[in-house]
Amino acid sequence: LAFVLERVGPKGLEFARYSIEYHTLRNFIYVQRTFRPEHARRHVPQYSKRIFDAYDQQGELSQRAKLTSWEEEEAGEGVDMGVMASAGVPAAAAALVVAGLALLAATQ
Repeated sequence: LAFVLERVGPKGLEFARYSIEYHTLRNFIYVQRTFRPEHARRHVPQYSKRIFDAYDQQGELSQRAKLTSWEEEEAGEGVDMGVMASAGVPAAAAALVVAGLALLAATQ
């Protein structure tokens, strides 16, 4: 994945934004999947929720956050790239976020 990121991925400040958002989303989804709802609400900072909400305009990521296995992730329809584009997310960064979420699900 590092090779692909180096060749076609975001660079400079765009990479910094992607990296921060990707890791924030990864951690947010992990907390949502593993903590009880009332516990998760106490442990997720507001800035994480705002970033998540920017990507979750159609509710697709909320549904993915509820999944607990790679098989469930595979059975889903995936993230709508148009939704991310309308949120102002560069296409390369959106594709990397989607790939990163799939990789995260694969490692659990």
